[in-house]
Amino acid sequence: TTQQVEAYDAASVLARLPPPLHLPLHDAHGNRLPALECEHAIAAGWQALCARLPDDQAPWRVWHDSRADAAITVALRLALRGLLPPVDLDDPARAVDLATRLGPLGSGAGGAALALAAACPGGHVVVIADDNGGLLLQPVITATPPQAPASPLPTSDCPALSGAP
Repeated sequence: TTQQVEAYDAASVLARLPPPLHLPLHDAHGNRLPALECEHAIAAGWQALCARLPDDQAPWRVWHDSRADAAITVALRLALRGLLPPVDLDDPARAVDLATRLGPLGSGAGGAALALAAACPGGHVVVIADDNGGLLLQPVITATPPQAPASPLPTSDCPALSGAP
């Protein structure tokens, strides 16, 4: 009905999804790149992605699935730790491992990560491993800015992570 369309149009936007960046981590013959080349490709891709995002919305939290592809997870972890400033995937304020938080999701990990990131304040990057050994880096910029932590203790401003109903 017209009322439903008007209500939908008037609803607030949860998040913006800027164009993603796909990183094919394989050569022209389909063979996976050596580990060091994967790390360099991920680091370069991350920097290119950050350069495209608004300065005030640089990626704030990384959502990834460590069980999707072990070799790519290692390359991602090493590549992001080598950046300036480094991104530590073990820091709960900077990263969420879906496999640890939710258990094995299989092909649903990407959709779950996008939905959870859209529900949490701030800027995010969802890392999705594809079937061809590549990575998709999808930025998610929510309408709610991140809140500065009130204490140095690790806390979460994300209702999806806090266990709150």
